[in-house]
Amino acid sequence: MHTLTRAEVALRLRKSIATVRRLECRVLFPVKDGRGVLRFDEIEVERARSNPESVAMFAQSAWLKETQRERERDAPKVSPVLEGGSITGRQALGGDDDVRLANDLQAALGELLLRFEAKHLRASGFDASLFARAFDAVRRLRAASSP
Repeated sequence: MHTLTRAEVALRLRKSIATVRRLECRVLFPVKDGRGVLRFDEIEVERARSNPESVAMFAQSAWLKETQRERERDAPKVSPVLEGGSITGRQALGGDDDVRLANDLQAALGELLLRFEAKHLRASGFDASLFARAFDAVRRLRAASSP
């Protein structure tokens, strides 16, 4: 098994070392080598690289996420209006609602993962590949819902 340093992971993901630190114990699960250097499993890094949604969820700093939340909160709300015609409420559901559902599902999975420390997840038998498959399912749901 080939392992990578933070700098190597940053190059592979085309992200900063600070971003790699934010991904630790959330998307990537490093192990310390004999010299105390964190080493990342190459397979996990490739899985993260092939699933940019999971990286994007954790790659932003708390400050940036809060700034975006404030902008969304302050933005004017536009509610869809169903006019009396050929479109019923059930027919209006579709692409946007499916994407919103996928986003909510991914956020809920991410929040669940954030509640526990990596060592507790590993001790409980946490399966990172199962979590990655859940993110893949969300990605496929988004793709199927887009016009």
